[in-house]
Amino acid sequence: MNPCELLDDLAGQGMTLTAKDGLLLLRGREDRINPELLQNLRARKAEILGVLESYDPKIEGVSVRQLKYVFADNWSYLEAHPEALAIHAKLYDESRQIAKGQIPEEFTSKVICIHCGEVWMPPNSLNPRNGCPWCFNRLAERPIPPTNHDLSEE
Repeated sequence: MNPCELLDDLAGQGMTLTAKDGLLLLRGREDRINPELLQNLRARKAEILGVLESYDPKIEGVSVRQLKYVFADNWSYLEAHPEALAIHAKLYDESRQIAKGQIPEEFTSKVICIHCGEVWMPPNSLNPRNGCPWCFNRLAERPIPPTNHDLSEE
């Protein structure tokens, strides 16, 4: 059975197989998940991941499956309005980068946040009065990139 047939067979049994960060995630009725199935999935993991990733196009660097999950409440609207979906995907990708302490591509200006000090922000950003996107990192004790270097050197 090839990976596509396996995915179809799982769907027919009420199970779904997705990929996240190089892992296979199997969801469905526990009584249908047996050791033989798990062994088959482990043995063909790389091949199955390749198929799953090819079935999952990306918008602004974010997989459509992930966007459907994150924006489930508004998905029908976003699906019908590609411009709005692209903006949501871009902002979601930027928030993921910030959470990792990475500077999003468009954050090329330095501003002063009253809580974080000097931070990277998009051009034409004003000094934030009530906080900045990096404040969430500060509160969660995640990294905030230093502003004492030139981004053009990266």
